[in-house]
Amino acid sequence: MSLLSCERGTDVCIYGGSSACVTAAYSAAHEGCKVVIICPDKTIGGMTTGGLGQTDIGNKQAVIGVARQFYRKLGTHYGKLEQWLFEPHVAEEILMEYLDTPEIKLMQGWYPDSVEKDGNRIKSITCTDRNSNTTHQSQTVHRLFLRG
Repeated sequence: MSLLSCERGTDVCIYGGSSACVTAAYSAAHEGCKVVIICPDKTIGGMTTGGLGQTDIGNKQAVIGVARQFYRKLGTHYGKLEQWLFEPHVAEEILMEYLDTPEIKLMQGWYPDSVEKDGNRIKSITCTDRNSNTTHQSQTVHRLFLRG
């Protein structure tokens, strides 16, 4: 078992791998947080990368922030300003780029086994890597801090 911690702890721990999880991790890291994503799935991006390659939108001006940035990155791939209809594998490549930062640790294919709490506060989460067919590695996300 190994410990995932840093001197100041893990600021944000996210369970899941949807595009919302990726966006939350990217935004938190951009604000200086240390982030761990525990993703039980083999792919990142949820429906966005799982085959839903079109965005239902009425008013495109209502889409701002990281979401708008995502559609502009799609546009760059397709040679346009923005792209609202896309191939799921292209969306996955872009979402993985958002996670390519030292502040974000992606634990893909990992499942939580136990949680240590102090009252209502989560102190640590122990997870197992289910990617390996022979031995299951465990890691603990330690020293979770909440900013207040």
